[in-house]
Amino acid sequence: MIVIAESGSTKTDWCIYNTKTKMQNHLQTIGINPYFIEEHELIACLKEAFINFEIKHLKQFFFYGAGCANSIMQKKLEGMLSKLFINAEIKVESDLLAAARGCFGQREGLICILGTGSNSGIFKNDSIIETLPSLGYVFGDEGSGAFMGKVLLTDFMNNDMPKAVKIAFQKAYNININHILEQVYSNRFPNRYLASFSQFINDNLSFAYCRTLVNNAFDAFFEKRLLKHTDAHSYPLKFVGSVAFSFSSILTKVALQNNWEIDTEKDIVKSPLEGLIDYHTRSI
Repeated sequence: MIVIAESGSTKTDWCIYNTKTKMQNHLQTIGINPYFIEEHELIACLKEAFINFEIKHLKQFFFYGAGCANSIMQKKLEGMLSKLFINAEIKVESDLLAAARGCFGQREGLICILGTGSNSGIFKNDSIIETLPSLGYVFGDEGSGAFMGKVLLTDFMNNDMPKAVKIAFQKAYNININHILEQVYSNRFPNRYLASFSQFINDNLSFAYCRTLVNNAFDAFFEKRLLKHTDAHSYPLKFVGSVAFSFSSILTKVALQNNWEIDTEKDIVKSPLEGLIDYHTRSI
């Protein structure tokens, strides 16, 4: 059996694939980021998730995740996973490579992640050959759920929301400035907290304020990331992530304004896991 995992900052999608029967079992756990999760938390989480599986029979383990772009974090997570999956050959790669392999397979292209956070890179010869620094929710993550949530909450706290939007927001969330500041500056996962407010934005697209907020967030993503890639327009463009999927109609319009024509059904997917499964099992 082999394990394929694709992890963002909020959740991890798992597939346990039986190489003999071709059967698949799917699981979902919390997001696993080596920058934030402790070894004992990871092992406890996975022991519970894999309680119905013979861990000793797992031979290959492919983990793709946020925070796994550099070799130090890859080795850290590989070491943590090896404490539980003792008989498996473990390989940890970035979530950006997962998105690229899941969407493009063996073809080349410009891949983007728009979920809790954001990222982009040029995929060629089965590798990410060019990417820009991923600066996280404080300095970057343009176009992401965390980025949108930060703008929304800043406007709320500064009383810059239109009155109707503020009434709807206060009806949906019984929170104040002190609560928000505590969650952002004291919470262990402030990016998840910020990104959670993208649901309110999605639920209230009837307000011009919310549509403009999303449009501006995507504009920033194209300006700060995509248009800075070398020969960006020479590559086909695809998007992965819950934010790209949820706001696909606005995303396609912003892409067109930046001279990319994308198909909401073919070029925007919520998760790359299905494509990753095909990538790793097509020769089995």
